[in-house]
Amino acid sequence: AAQAGKKHAFLDFGMAVAERHQIIFGDLPQHRDDEYLLFLEKSVKLDHGYTLSLNKINAEEVTFSRNRLVEYIDGEKSGKQLKVRYWKKGDHFKPLGMKNRRKLSDFFIDLKISTRLKKEVPIVCKQDKIVWIAGYRLDENFKVTDQTNLFYKLEMKRD
Repeated sequence: AAQAGKKHAFLDFGMAVAERHQIIFGDLPQHRDDEYLLFLEKSVKLDHGYTLSLNKINAEEVTFSRNRLVEYIDGEKSGKQLKVRYWKKGDHFKPLGMKNRRKLSDFFIDLKISTRLKKEVPIVCKQDKIVWIAGYRLDENFKVTDQTNLFYKLEMKRD
C-alpha cells in the first residue's frame, strides 16, 4: 500500500498522490502565502467560496451546537483584529479540550484530512497564535469561560 501523501512523479504531467484509499491525479496544490485581515464587525471573502466573519454578541446569544462553522471566542483574548491564512509547516495549537499543544499536521492526520485539503483549510490567528482551524477546532486558549466578559462569534459561510 502507498503511504498517504507520498508523491509519485511518473506522469508526463502533474502528479499522482496516494491518499489513504485512493490515488489522486493532477497538480499538487502549492503552498499558500495568502493572508487576509479580519476585523471586528466585518467579514472577509476567501478562496473556495467561503466568507469568514467576526462579530461581537451578547452572552445570551452564545448557543453551543454541533455546527462546526460557528465558534464563540473570548474577545478580550482575541482582540478586534485577526489574521486568516493557510497551513504552514511547523504550525501547532492547543486543541479545545486538550492539555497539550499539538502539531497541526498531526491533527490533520488524526482527522484523515488529505494532503490536498489541508492546504485549503482557513486558519484564524491572533498574530502568530492559532485561534481557530475554521470548520474543525478552536484553540483551548481562546474559548469562552465563566470569566469571559466580551463575546465574539466567528462564522464561516459558503457563498
